[in-house]
Amino acid sequence: MPITFAPLNAIFTFLEKHWAQCTVVFLITITYLSLTPSGPQGPIDYADKIYHCIAYAGLALPMALRKPTYWVGGMLGLVVFGGIIEVVQPYTGRSADWLDFIMNSVGVLIAVLISRVIPQPTPQVTLKD
Repeated sequence: MPITFAPLNAIFTFLEKHWAQCTVVFLITITYLSLTPSGPQGPIDYADKIYHCIAYAGLALPMALRKPTYWVGGMLGLVVFGGIIEVVQPYTGRSADWLDFIMNSVGVLIAVLISRVIPQPTPQVTLKD
């Protein structure tokens, strides 16, 4: 009998139905935050790199977990998107930082690795008499 974790199954069920909407919401949020002026940096050096990694892992995770037929292309598209954001940022009053691009890509990779490690929920089968 497989071990199940109810909250994880609830997340998978939600993503099964709404993965595309979650991806679009995260994409819009990241675009907005990446192209608007940033506030002062915190006291931790390179903390923004950690934020980039987490943001792109969150962006990629719904698609990586759902794995539509084009998901590999989707992951590559998110990496390209991160590069485009870095190229556009100097035109919005921000600076391009290729280390940000690398951390964005690492975040996408982490999402893919998480999707490989987390077992997919098994469908519940009900037998009729």
